[in-house]
Amino acid sequence: MFGEYAEDTRIGVRGIDTRNNRGGDDDISTKLQLQKQTIELEADIREKERSQKMLDDLLLLEFDGEQIATNIKILTKLSSMIDVWIKDKRMTSIYDVAMSKFDTGLLISQTIDAENSMVLIMAKKKEEWNDYLERQKEIDMIEESKKAEQEKIEKKKAVIGLIVLLVLLLCLILILILVL
Repeated sequence: MFGEYAEDTRIGVRGIDTRNNRGGDDDISTKLQLQKQTIELEADIREKERSQKMLDDLLLLEFDGEQIATNIKILTKLSSMIDVWIKDKRMTSIYDVAMSKFDTGLLISQTIDAENSMVLIMAKKKEEWNDYLERQKEIDMIEESKKAEQEKIEKKKAVIGLIVLLVLLLCLILILILVL
């Protein structure tokens, strides 16, 4: 009914003015940026909720002071979780809780039946994790040392570059003085 004007107005109502392109691209860019931030925040919230649920589930685990079979099931479940979480730095808090629960369950199980083959396997698993953590700590220390050494080298290069620049500047000044 109103031709091109009606179409442009409808589009303009949606936030894009195609008639003279006044800020249309900026509006789209801003909206996309806000959508991206919203999606990232929602994902972060979901991740935190998931982590909190895992923590709550871990805290609800209870070991039986008399039933070794129940304890072995819980230890096996915790063991598989710890195997994954021990390598993921984002899961440190959950890993710490799981490891604490595992240690408690292992001690209770060893008290009930220290010679049970599954209890011995779980104790061995605990030793493997400790060995892994020690190796990882050594690797991290080596990497930090390399990084610190690289920073020292970069600083030395910068100082040497500055000294060379100053020497060249002094030479230039001397040449200028001699010429004049």
